[in-house]
Amino acid sequence: MVHERTDLALRDLGGLLQLAGDYSVNEMKVNAGDWVADRTLAELRLRDEGIAVLGLTRTDGEYLGAPTGSTTVRPGDILVLYGRDDSLKEIDHRAAGYEGDRMHDLAVGRQEQIERQEAIDRA
Repeated sequence: MVHERTDLALRDLGGLLQLAGDYSVNEMKVNAGDWVADRTLAELRLRDEGIAVLGLTRTDGEYLGAPTGSTTVRPGDILVLYGRDDSLKEIDHRAAGYEGDRMHDLAVGRQEQIERQEAIDRA
């Protein structure tokens, strides 16, 4: 429970994570054959797509909060992801292999464009 560690009210969590507009937190169940399956978080480079892995639940119920790059994503895991809605939907349907790698590269390019535009908007 949040109140045990901070004075931040639960209603403020949406603002803290900027859960407005296009951003949300979603769970994604990992299946065999998914692009993320059997790879480490470092290999996936999800941050380059603008996606943060907030946590991961293993099939045995073990929860890993703020998993590190050396964490391997396994079939059956449930990932807790933060990012833009379109990015989270796309990665949930991304298949393994060359096509998945190509989709990752395209997503990285989109994220770079978004970051450039945000920098212009702030200037």
